[in-house]
Amino acid sequence: MSPDRLLRLLVGASLASAALGSGCASLPADRAGSPPQVVATFCPGSCPEKVARLLDGAERTIDLTVYGIRNDIVAEALIRAVQRDVDVTVIYDRSMYRANQRAKNSKIDPLREAGVRVLPFRGRDAFHHKTIILDADRVWTGSLNLKWMGRLHDNYLLISDPFIVARYREWFGLLEQNPTREALRSSNQRLSQYNAGEPLQAHFGPSASFSEPLTRLMDEAESSLELAVNVLSYPPVVASLVAARQRGVRVRVLSGVFSEKTLKSYDQQEWAMRTLAAQGVEVWTIGLHHQKMMVVDGTTVLTGSPGFDTNPLTRNHDNYVIVESRELASQFEDRMAEMWAEAQRYSAGGAKAVEP
Repeated sequence: MSPDRLLRLLVGASLASAALGSGCASLPADRAGSPPQVVATFCPGSCPEKVARLLDGAERTIDLTVYGIRNDIVAEALIRAVQRDVDVTVIYDRSMYRANQRAKNSKIDPLREAGVRVLPFRGRDAFHHKTIILDADRVWTGSLNLKWMGRLHDNYLLISDPFIVARYREWFGLLEQNPTREALRSSNQRLSQYNAGEPLQAHFGPSASFSEPLTRLMDEAESSLELAVNVLSYPPVVASLVAARQRGVRVRVLSGVFSEKTLKSYDQQEWAMRTLAAQGVEVWTIGLHHQKMMVVDGTTVLTGSPGFDTNPLTRNHDNYVIVESRELASQFEDRMAEMWAEAQRYSAGGAKAVEP
């Protein structure tokens, strides 16, 4: 076992008790004058190959949390890492693994056979994370699934920042201990307290306040809110978007295209789209869309794994980051512009083609 993994396991064990009220682990006191480094990548494109190159560059540890892995390119990169003595751990959603096993396309068993340490997450709600911690000094996170890769509109960030890395490492260390739901919710809530006033924030769900930073950004928007979110039906989110529009903020929403057969929460999704459109929000739809991203006032970006519907924001295991950066916001706005060029304007009763 590498020294880094031993340290993280010890931290995780202490967090399991800290989450229940016996104290808390410390985080870096400052960034030593180094600003966060955040690099965005957008899909579709050669995303599997890009992720594989990141994995190939790891020297000590690779720690993943995934909904599922079905991509050969990424699985092969993880196996190569083990072969060069990199310590690799994968925590995965047990229910998705069973579904993929029935379809005979899960890569979990081949990874286990190759020496990857694979751990099932045993909670009852979806373990929907998509994160990678590389060598304990960089975090990869976003909307991109490792089940399918490159087919859909997606994004991910590569973050180099001691604050964020420390939070993800503590969080991952607790997950390795197979915590109770109560302990995990408490720890996630505690970690969120370190975000106050930070230009780069990490939020983990489930927790009592997981959705609050998201809706707070909407409530504080002054000029523009642009969202590309495949599913959006959580009533507090809808209410915040309507309120923003009513105070004069330009609000544009780019949703996925669904039917009753393709989305369990179709009725709620349709309610949200109709409500937003009726209140003057610009609602658009596009196929092959898996994004979960928002740009506020051209200055702040939110992206991560949760859709903006009820289960991801209240029950499921998800995470997102908030980044204050005009440069990054401009990149996300450019990507959204490309998507809007392919989109259709939503109208009740169906989507109608309209120039954005």
